[in-house]
Amino acid sequence: MPVLDYLFDNDWIQRADIETLRARSQGMASQMRRNATDTEQRLQGLEDQLTHLAIVQEAVLRALDKKGVVTRDEYRSYLVEAEETAALLHAPPPTAPSPPRPASGSTVRCRSCLTQNDETHRFCVRCRRPLPKR
Repeated sequence: MPVLDYLFDNDWIQRADIETLRARSQGMASQMRRNATDTEQRLQGLEDQLTHLAIVQEAVLRALDKKGVVTRDEYRSYLVEAEETAALLHAPPPTAPSPPRPASGSTVRCRSCLTQNDETHRFCVRCRRPLPKR
């Protein structure tokens, strides 16, 4: 009978696992639906803000044009300058050039950044950390 008990217990454990997985997947599906709804609401809010900002920008342009402070073309050129400045401010910093390869035949690899260094150097040419001693 131990074999039948084993088979019954094994079947029962598998069914329990299946039910657990089914319950988890249903919970995850409902969580994903809630997240999708939240994301759609946030997106709608951002679209509304963007529409409002476009209206405000157009109102400012009309007021400045009516007062003779700035023309539409000048205003557009100021916007282009502002966009370019913002792009420069948010651009990732330029990457540093790779240090030159050592001239001599034997090299030591830095443990931190894995750069090859001349064996005569005590510190890495890239990260400035101490090199392993030979």
